[in-house]
Amino acid sequence: MASVFVRLSVFWNERQLDVSLPAHRPLVDLMDDVVALLAPQGVGRGPHEGASNGSGSPLIDTAAWVLSSPTAGILDPESTLSANGVVDGQRLYLTRRQEAAHSPFVDDVMAEVRHTVEDNSWRWAGRTRAAALIALSGACLVALGIPAASTLFTASTHLSQWSPAHFSCAAFLALVALSGAVLAFMRPVPLVRWAGLLLPVVAAICAWPLLRSHPAGLGIPALVSVCAVGSVVSALAAGRRKDGPSRFAGALACTIVAFLALAVGTADQFGASARAILAWCAWVPVVVLLVAPSVAVSVSGLPAMLRRNDAGETIDRQALRARAIRAMNLTQGVVWAATSIAVLIAVALGSGPYWQQGILAALLGVVLLLRSNSFSDSRLMAPLLAGGVLSLAATAGTVPVWAQEKWIAQPGSSVWWRSSADSPWECWVAAAAVVLIASTAFLVAHRREPNPLQQARTAKIISPVDTVVSLAVVPVVLVAQGVFTYYWAIT
Repeated sequence: MASVFVRLSVFWNERQLDVSLPAHRPLVDLMDDVVALLAPQGVGRGPHEGASNGSGSPLIDTAAWVLSSPTAGILDPESTLSANGVVDGQRLYLTRRQEAAHSPFVDDVMAEVRHTVEDNSWRWAGRTRAAALIALSGACLVALGIPAASTLFTASTHLSQWSPAHFSCAAFLALVALSGAVLAFMRPVPLVRWAGLLLPVVAAICAWPLLRSHPAGLGIPALVSVCAVGSVVSALAAGRRKDGPSRFAGALACTIVAFLALAVGTADQFGASARAILAWCAWVPVVVLLVAPSVAVSVSGLPAMLRRNDAGETIDRQALRARAIRAMNLTQGVVWAATSIAVLIAVALGSGPYWQQGILAALLGVVLLLRSNSFSDSRLMAPLLAGGVLSLAATAGTVPVWAQEKWIAQPGSSVWWRSSADSPWECWVAAAAVVLIASTAFLVAHRREPNPLQQARTAKIISPVDTVVSLAVVPVVLVAQGVFTYYWAIT
């Protein structure tokens, strides 16, 4: 008859616990007691540090702790000691999950790859999802607030001489500042505590046109600009995590973007039209976003390891994890580069004089928004969502200009968002409407955590739409370049 209890020793740092544990109960039921007996008070706490379970004892984040052995690696928390082959007198080690000992070889390559990806991803869920959505909302508002502030800097010293564009910019900045103050007080995530700094900055910006005639105020514009930029940078830096594997991905993305920008600039110097190059190549970032994950996996060498594992060979764990992280870094770098290129193309075409190219720019924005559904890492989803909103806002702001010109191209005209451009004030209203709608959607979405079933249903609906829209980029490129014109059926 099998023993009901197993006598073993559990080690953590320099501490040892000799204990008898039930052999046929899941380890997850025992972890709370083991951590409480072995780890000092406060070490095992997780995100609920300082909280209480109602009986006065602190809550312990047992999900962060695992039992492991040098021979078997991490013990499955859902299984029992008996199922894991633990016998009397065996030594186990209590460690954090990321610090636990692993067995030197891998039996299931796919499971190990899945665990490696999960351990190194910022899952689009919980606090990470809420923080990313709020940060996206703030980034969109700041992106539109900078040119609005620039417009106010050139406003007259008398309110009677302000144009509707000046009043619209002031109202928009005031709305952003008040929203930031409310978020700072509510503080749904720690990052937004910096949002309260928007209130004094916006107040200074709005008041400066009325005060710049003062003799002592000659140096204030530079001071306000430096303080505003410094505050934004400080806020972003405070919310960023420590440097990790993504450093390689960021360097790869910057290198790709710099190389392609240099290529386009060189072609323009030799007489080629940069706008035409961007339009003809608009399909490239879309294709890259579609194939980036599969290509990264192939280049990393994971398929070869999978074939060797299927043939019965043992796979070194460290080599497998290194290949999986390499695939993740390649995917991140390529996706970031493709997103940046798509945004640059969309802004350049959407702000140009040709409304046909504006359709292509808007479609690129929609593709970026839909492509975010294909990833689960916040570091990929957030740039895709931000890029889609920025592309749509830049295109929407140009629609009043096209309408004013009766949809006839006027090459050589300035883009609407430059302070020197004589654009109708409706441009700012249209762009602000897109940004405000997107920001509101992000803020509303962060309050609701969708369940897995709902996410699966949404993905099932979005996936075919994403495919159709991505394929539609090719004929729209032909339309934007005038290869064929529209034919409106009239009966």
